[in-house]
Amino acid sequence: MIALLLPAIQAAREAARQTQCSNHLKQIGLAVHNFHDITGGLPPAIITGAMDNNNSDEGRLSIHLLLLPYLEQPALWEQLMFLTNNLVDKTQGDFWDGLSDDAKKGFGSIPLFKCPSRRSGYAYMDSTSGATGWAGDNYPYGPRVDYVIPTSRRWGESTPPPDPAVDMGVYNRSNANPDVYDPDRTGEWHILTQIQNQRGPFRLALIENNQPQNWKPRDAMSWWQDGTSNQFIFAEKHIPTNALEKCLAGGGTTGYPSDFRWDCGIGFAGNAWRDSHIARAATSRAAGSDGDIGGRQVIARLMSHAENSNPNDGAFGSWHPGTCFFLVGDGSVRPVPVATRSLLIARLVDVADGNPLELP
Repeated sequence: MIALLLPAIQAAREAARQTQCSNHLKQIGLAVHNFHDITGGLPPAIITGAMDNNNSDEGRLSIHLLLLPYLEQPALWEQLMFLTNNLVDKTQGDFWDGLSDDAKKGFGSIPLFKCPSRRSGYAYMDSTSGATGWAGDNYPYGPRVDYVIPTSRRWGESTPPPDPAVDMGVYNRSNANPDVYDPDRTGEWHILTQIQNQRGPFRLALIENNQPQNWKPRDAMSWWQDGTSNQFIFAEKHIPTNALEKCLAGGGTTGYPSDFRWDCGIGFAGNAWRDSHIARAATSRAAGSDGDIGGRQVIARLMSHAENSNPNDGAFGSWHPGTCFFLVGDGSVRPVPVATRSLLIARLVDVADGNPLELP
């Protein structure tokens, strides 16, 4: 009898976890709207970004941490402002290592950053939690998250742009990482000189007098020109089953590729080695009729997808069977089938593609 009941019990538990995961995204959506209502603008993807393709940058906060006051985490926000002298000091390098264990656990215990189908408890990265090969300012410490912002960039500046119904190469190929491929084919979402090409829901902050502490939102909600109900703004991040809590670089570990950085921290941003943990690109660059990218979908079809590679081979995905949750700009959450065409996802991330769409 127990054997007969076990599948039903497991299914019921997973359904409950999916509901909780969806509710986490709804709370993030509410935080985005509250941020906009109070500040008059959308939360920036990151406060500072590289000024050029060489990633010359001093990393500071990502959108996840900027939303802390609106996610019922005012104490963590105040602690962060105190530790960084109100963002005068950068949040990279030795910043994380200088925190107490209790402080790290505080940042790693934010429930709304985690999907219960994937993980529970503390989720943060430091030198003792699955990090290998990192050093100095490249060290991607901080809370681990299961939700990312989607990014988009149109190819070139042709007028009119290529017809996406004919040319599947309208949208960039890579993830958020700007130097995995040549600069003309990538998201470049954290490079200020490329801001005019960005088509995703969140862009970089405006910085006054080159002083990050004097930041302000770049865009209002009018940036979502296709309308809030036609805009994806957050999504579940794909992490293969064997890559959970793994963030390896510079030679990796026996049995893993040399670059295996699926699940790093989001303590700061602004460098190509770190930004794929904060954002992933919605792509439609493909030759196949179903929107495949070299045999890969923008939504991972299996939890084990790309388990022997790095985040350049995946974007969005969940540990739910057959579906991945996307947060829409109007605050609703959509369970998107994993077989959904990449071009549809790319259009729903593009703030102004102008195409009439039916959400999955």
